[in-house]
Amino acid sequence: MSWSNFKSKLLLQYIWSYLLIFLIPLIILTFFIYHNAVQNLRAEIEHSFVNQLNQVKHNIDARMTELRELQPGWLTMND
Repeated sequence: MSWSNFKSKLLLQYIWSYLLIFLIPLIILTFFIYHNAVQNLRAEIEHSFVNQLNQVKHNIDARMTELRELQPGWLTMND
């Protein structure tokens, strides 16, 4: 085994070790960031749906109130 071959293998070992030392925390950090982003997005979507449903409920309640207010007028018109 020549000295240059040994140096290149040693250099590759150093490169791989430093890459692993860098990549493992990066992968773990990326996983936590992704998981947090997904949870926040789901919560935001659920919140949006709840707001839309509340708006629909208020609109329907308003229309039902209008119909109840019109009902006595219809009864007196038919007499």
